Amino acid sequence: MKSPTEKKPRGWMAGRFVWICLAVSLALNLMFVGGAFYAGTMAERVTKQPQVRTQHFVKRLKLRPEQRRAYEDFRAQAREHAGDLRANLRPTFEEMRSQLGSSNPNPEQLATALGEMADKRHAFERNMAGLTAEFLQTLNPNQTRQFLNFARRKSWQSTLGLPPIRRPGPGGKRGDKRGDKRR
Repeated sequence: MKSPTEKKPRGWMAGRFVWICLAVSLALNLMFVGGAFYAGTMAERVTKQPQVRTQHFVKRLKLRPEQRRAYEDFRAQAREHAGDLRANLRPTFEEMRSQLGSSNPNPEQLATALGEMADKRHAFERNMAGLTAEFLQTLNPNQTRQFLNFARRKSWQSTLGLPPIRRPGPGGKRGDKRGDKRR
């Protein structure tokens, strides 16, 4: 029989330490997975709804009411110009597509069509530069720096309210997930 003053075997303490480490590891992993899930769902909510994107952007830059109106005007004009660009490029793109699909494509017509498309995109970019400069004049230097950093990101189009440019799917519908994959 063991006396109450006898020490327990050392293995008992080592086993308890392993269980404590496993519990801490599990808690940290759950927090990491939960944080990643939250960040993913938050990003998805922000990018899906234009009003949420605007609110997020306005909060992030701390825009005053007059700056917010200028931003909303900027977004509306950007969307309008992007839609006009797509509408103007569509006939030229379809002409190029038919030329490439023919048995004897005409290189001169293809070069002309590409030149027209480049000119239209260049005009759009010049116009957007003017709109952006006009909007930036409403911001203070810190907000301007934040806006430019934000605009350098890959997802700047969706943040400005511009829909992403997607290829038509097999059925000819824009945004068809099957048509977005590169072959």
